[in-house]
Amino acid sequence: MFIPIGDDQEHERTPWANRALLAANALAFVLFCLPRPSERVIWDFALNPSELRPLQFLTHLFLHGDLLHVAGNLLFLWTFGRLVEERLGPAGHLALYLLGGLGSAGLHLLAEADPAPALGASGAVAGMIGACLVFCPRAHIKVFYWFFFVGVALVPVALWALIWVATQVLFAAIDRGSTAYWGHLGGFAAGFGAAWILREAAARRLKPRDPPLETRETRRPFQDAEDDDLALLDASLDAFAVVLLDDPREGQPRSGVVGRRLPRREAERLIAALGGRAALIADQEANLAPRPQAVDSVSWDERQVRFRRAGEMRLLAWSAPALWVDVELGGERFLDVLVSRSVAFRVPEKRGVPLTRVDTERRQEESASLAELIAAATERRGAPPAGGRFESAAELEDYVFRAWHLTRAGRPV
Repeated sequence: MFIPIGDDQEHERTPWANRALLAANALAFVLFCLPRPSERVIWDFALNPSELRPLQFLTHLFLHGDLLHVAGNLLFLWTFGRLVEERLGPAGHLALYLLGGLGSAGLHLLAEADPAPALGASGAVAGMIGACLVFCPRAHIKVFYWFFFVGVALVPVALWALIWVATQVLFAAIDRGSTAYWGHLGGFAAGFGAAWILREAAARRLKPRDPPLETRETRRPFQDAEDDDLALLDASLDAFAVVLLDDPREGQPRSGVVGRRLPRREAERLIAALGGRAALIADQEANLAPRPQAVDSVSWDERQVRFRRAGEMRLLAWSAPALWVDVELGGERFLDVLVSRSVAFRVPEKRGVPLTRVDTERRQEESASLAELIAAATERRGAPPAGGRFESAAELEDYVFRAWHLTRAGRPV
């Protein structure tokens, strides 16, 4: 048994409409169906083919047969309704709920030879599942499972929806139990079709808009070597790096790491010998660039980029990372994204790490490459990532060390 209990997305909207639907279903169950709905309630307010009235197409969506019935539907609504409301907003979410319910009722009445009275939110919830398959097929849902083992797993929405549809078709074909499986399929088709139409209409009508770039936070600069007061650096430290920022002398490199892990006296002697503009940096663990963590997948849209690692997701505005480094080392290409003193991600160029471009205006997702991620970062940040080809890991470490401190100082890399 596999029951969805949540998702792995970071939600920017408060799901007010979804909460209202959850509350309405729970309240209707307590008032009219606890412990079970009476025959009068079923006759008047369930979807009753014998006495079909227009109001029943709405009221049957809020009635349930027992506590297990309502609990299951509310759990499904909690999981998939939030994903839909995140993309359609409260009004769109409510409209899709009703549309799924109508699609469910219609197919139930048409496909069943002798349709029994139907009640429950499952048809409307099936519409949410169909919409999620269109809007966010690469999102993952948290699934509680028990078979030989008990636990929680992350499953792609597309895979879960495929399995769910297959089981509904199978049970409808063999006419298993009293559940309205054809109604589930009708709700799913209505939600999927409405979402697909909305996505295609948006793709034809709207153009992506560039979001305003956030102002980068001013970061603490390193101590310039030409300043007189070197006591600003911790006097107890005796491991320093010397970074050459600019040397106009002919034949000399204009920038780079000249030395690392040097005693103070040697670092000061080296600065004096260079005679150019340089910087003295405490070469200590707390002052090093963050060590990048390998990611499982990356997705992005016009506003933000999402890094998923070990079942957790970090959502960032394009301007949030302090440094992007495009690297070629040992025949491998990867992108290091440095966010803070403790957070950095590494995105390798290989098939095992899915990259997804999300078009929020057109409501569609596409597989992408590392080059397309770099191009998106370039477009959104106004400058290409730093980096290049490196001969050794030590050379890369020195480069990132220098670039990290220049970025923290608010200087261009």
